[in-house]
Amino acid sequence: MHHPSNLISKIRIPVKPGNNCFVIGFPKSLSIGIGLPLWESGFIASEPHYDITINGDISPIGGLINGLKLPAIFIDTLTREGMSGSPVFASYFGNWDMTDPYKDIDPTHPNFHERDDIALGENRMEFIGCYSGRIGKVEEGAAFGLCWKDETIKLICQNKTQGEHPHVGKKRTEQAVWQKSGVYSKFNACALKAGRLLPLGRSPRRFSGY
Repeated sequence: MHHPSNLISKIRIPVKPGNNCFVIGFPKSLSIGIGLPLWESGFIASEPHYDITINGDISPIGGLINGLKLPAIFIDTLTREGMSGSPVFASYFGNWDMTDPYKDIDPTHPNFHERDDIALGENRMEFIGCYSGRIGKVEEGAAFGLCWKDETIKLICQNKTQGEHPHVGKKRTEQAVWQKSGVYSKFNACALKAGRLLPLGRSPRRFSGY
């Protein structure tokens, strides 16, 4: 029986920069055994609660301004062609509240050790999004992969509208923008629209998705 990656477990973990993460897919069409995927390991490289910016101007205080905001997370991993659409899981080891992972836990609280929603010295994983595209054109060089946030994927799927293919069809100008930024994938044409809408708080009804 198959289960959606985002519904495997209800347990939540603290997702923070520096967390280990895993991109589960088929780099260069490689697989193991009966067609099982490979696990590419890496690290979360940006603050997950903020959108990323690409194609901007360098700000005097650091970072980019006047760029394109995308609802994604940078991940530091050596991904390969063929992994677009792969689920990304973050991993965390330690102590935390599994229902509210960013809430402080108090071991001195009455009945603390009887609670079943506290993880003590455990290692768990949580689905955080899908890999698609990278900043940097050379696979062997310095590059950051893009993990599109799970809430963005849910909105795209809920809309049930087919998007434009970035490499086939009439939208050659949009394709050129993606090529210039070093971001490649079939999914990105949809996510580009999502990135333009989400930060502005507009209606998800205008999303496009596969």
